Formats: sequence, C-alpha cells, structure tokens
Amino acid sequence: MLIAIALISAICASLTTATPATASSSTPLIPRTKLFGNPDIIHVRMSADAKLIAYLAPYKNVINLWVQPLDQVLKKEQTAKPVTFDQGRGIEDFEWTYLPGIIIYVQDKDGDENWRLWKVNVTQEPFTTTVLSDTKRVQANIESKKPSHPEYIVIGLNDRDERHVKSFVFP
Repeated sequence: MLIAIALISAICASLTTATPATASSSTPLIPRTKLFGNPDIIHVRMSADAKLIAYLAPYKNVINLWVQPLDQVLKKEQTAKPVTFDQGRGIEDFEWTYLPGIIIYVQDKDGDENWRLWKVNVTQEPFTTTVLSDTKRVQANIESKKPSHPEYIVIGLNDRDERHVKSFVFP
C-alpha cells in the first residue's frame, strides 16, 4: 500500500514538472482548420447502375453534393460537378435510390435538427432539388429502399409525437 502511494506521488510529481508544448517546441501544432474545417471529400458512394459516383465536398465553403461519371474517375479526370448549391448548413448525408440518377438526402434547416428529405435528379441540368418532407418540427429519416421496388422508399417521420418515429411507404 505504501509503495502504491509512493508510486502515485512520483507520477503526479513528474506530471506537474513536465514542460508544456510551446510554439518553439520541435513538434509543430496541428492547425485548427485541419481539425475543425471542412473535409476535402467524404461519403463517396456509387450509383446502383455503377455509372456515377457521388460524394460530399465543399462548394463555396459549404458541404454540398457532387457527382461524376465513374469512367471519368477511373481515367483520373477532374469533371465532378456540384448538384446542390446550399449556402447555409450544408448536407450531412445522402443515398442513391434504385432509380437512375436520383439521389435523396436529408438536411436540417438553420440547425433545428428536424431533418427534411430532399431529392435531386443528377442526370438533368440545371440540377433542381425538391423537398419531399417539409413539415415543421418533424424529422424525416431514410429507413429502407429495395431494388425490387425502385420507385418506393420507406421513411420514418415523427409527425404525431416528436418522441416517436413511424415508417410508411413514400412514392
């Protein structure tokens, strides 16, 4: 017991006498922008028909959805285009549907954490986004989709009671 107390005291003493890292230290500090800034590219996903890839990346410093043909990616061509042009909160997550060129994504409005469901057809320019669920104080979640029924997705909405989520088929 006495040895354990002496050992703990020695460790504590060594911690308090250690010199903190300073700007003149030999190890450089990681810039805050690297830790807390926007990533270059995240959530890379391939379409169901394997013709396109989509990912999230900054557009004018806000995370938006970008798309590029897979064959151009394999050729290392830089032809990706943003298909959303959000200038506020950015997009957090998305999924390809089983319909060609249709992406669905969720996004909150002004930080309210009530996720709205959106879709964008990435095969038709100009790219237009359509809100699929925009009820105030209601969260929408993508629950399921099946290749056997590409025109349907199952989403969860907490529209009756914010504490509960229910699912239904959404055409």
